[in-house]
Amino acid sequence: MTKVSPEYRDARRAHIIATAREQFSRKGLAYTSMSDLVAAAGMSMGGFYRYFGSKDELIAAVAEGRDGSVDGGFPETESPRELVARLLTYVTEPEGTPHARLVAQIWADAAVRPELAEIVRATHNTLIEYFAARVREARGVNAPSADDVRPSIELAQVVLAALIGYAQLTATGFEVAPEVFERTLSELLPAD
Repeated sequence: MTKVSPEYRDARRAHIIATAREQFSRKGLAYTSMSDLVAAAGMSMGGFYRYFGSKDELIAAVAEGRDGSVDGGFPETESPRELVARLLTYVTEPEGTPHARLVAQIWADAAVRPELAEIVRATHNTLIEYFAARVREARGVNAPSADDVRPSIELAQVVLAALIGYAQLTATGFEVAPEVFERTLSELLPAD
């Protein structure tokens, strides 16, 4: 058996996840078969299963990878308004429609699959914490007390829930003007 480098394995895994995102977005989580995924990735079934033992494992990997971070981390100087604008671009027509469809499906599937709900909650909580920290920073709160943390967390939850709703609307073809949505959400946030 030929040995492959960790870099090759990582690249192959990333290719499978990217392929799965595209297939799940286009056909749906429930309607995309392992055979569809294997064919789209250009692999053999055995080769595919070396990376993911089941479709559920692959769905989990896809869900983990969409946490609002950029290249595995969060920008240190991003304002709350810049964050809203960036997150909106992920699901704004026309390029964002596939991602919006994927987000809608993952949240829906998480509603009935506890193991996926755990992943979705964890990634969403990380984004909430990041968003809330940006809000506190914009408000000039350097050493937050519990009284400072709670309102920023609540604001982050509301704004992010609105963005998830925006993704749902985009996924179903409902027209919402992104500039109006961004402006309205920005009014809730501290000025840059």
